[in-house]
Amino acid sequence: MAKTGAVSKVEAQAQAWVRLLFDVSRAFSSSLELDDVLGQVLKMTVKIANASEGSIFLFNDEGHILRSIIARQELPPEVKTPVVETVMREGVAGWVFANKKPAIVRDTKDDERWKEFPDDRLLTRSAISVPILEGQQVRGIFTLTHGEPNAFSEDYINVLGPIAEQASIAIRNAVVYTKTRSEWVALQAILQAVREPVLVIDNQDQLTLFNKAAADELDLKKSDENKPLDKAIRDLRLREALASRENQQVTLGDGRIFDCSVNEVLGMGRVATLHDVTVLNKLLELVNKWLG
Repeated sequence: MAKTGAVSKVEAQAQAWVRLLFDVSRAFSSSLELDDVLGQVLKMTVKIANASEGSIFLFNDEGHILRSIIARQELPPEVKTPVVETVMREGVAGWVFANKKPAIVRDTKDDERWKEFPDDRLLTRSAISVPILEGQQVRGIFTLTHGEPNAFSEDYINVLGPIAEQASIAIRNAVVYTKTRSEWVALQAILQAVREPVLVIDNQDQLTLFNKAAADELDLKKSDENKPLDKAIRDLRLREALASRENQQVTLGDGRIFDCSVNEVLGMGRVATLHDVTVLNKLLELVNKWLG
């Protein structure tokens, strides 16, 4: 009679898989640095699956390999840029890419989809490979290998499938993050080149960005970024003008006069540009007095 509370090998493996999925989910939600998080997930999966090696291939929109991440149990993950794409013209990765579905190689000696390459570091007798899909587009391929035949069963697909789904979401988020970060850097460069004060205000009326001219003219500090307008902008009249979202002329408390131009930007909020017309207004007053 079995002891109450005893955990069988099958149950222990099931618990390990559940724990892996939990850890993978937490890893993917903790970082947008794609190579780091994919390497971490790959290493965890190799360890739990008792695989000899794991790899993730990442592809661009044209289906060319951008880079590969390789992990073994006793070594840290490696990120590489392949110089040849033989693995995509031949072998199981090419089959998975073309068919957009998982493949299990029970014995590499008997499966024509498996190709040996001269630079293979390990003897591989079995493998499992799943696509990382975004819709119908293959964004990557997740592969585990083992030195013994029949190391992977259909049950492995039930675990690697959800990991691949989360990897797809992580890849998409990382692409959006990288694109947004690049655009933000470009925006900052453009703003700093503009000689007139420019302020970026989000939809929650927070001052998210301003250039050097704005800092100089309005006495803004780095610490004023991401503050509400009523905290960052000290002049009441200017604050009201920016909050009104309308183009207008505003006279500051110190007597300076600015044309305030506010433009809505979809998804960002609005951009306000200030043009100092103090001297021009004084000149117009003098001309009017002379003409009058």
